[in-house]
Amino acid sequence: MIMSTKTVSAIALMCTTALSTPAFAHDEKAMSKGSKEIHEEMMDSAKKSQSMNMEDMSGDTDKDFAMMMADHHRSAIKMAKSEIENGKNPELKQLAQNIIDSQQKEIATLEKHASMKH
Repeated sequence: MIMSTKTVSAIALMCTTALSTPAFAHDEKAMSKGSKEIHEEMMDSAKKSQSMNMEDMSGDTDKDFAMMMADHHRSAIKMAKSEIENGKNPELKQLAQNIIDSQQKEIATLEKHASMKH
């Protein structure tokens, strides 16, 4: 299934709205440093997706996929690093490290394709 930039932006907006509703709202003072970092990264990523214009797209599906997925992976790595630094659960910390390792490799592949002429 291929999604348009408008569809991706709409999904990002829905996620942002859902995460900022009272069901998810907590006293910021009570949130851990790691939770704040993860929340901020999620919000920054959603804002970046929302601000992307059609002019930012190359028109080449492969290049655009590679560019957008590389950005998505970078956000996941930032959140995983916060888990490693601030989390307490050994299983989640190991999962976070696995995410960092695998997504760094994928970013290298995606960046190669984002710079290629298809």
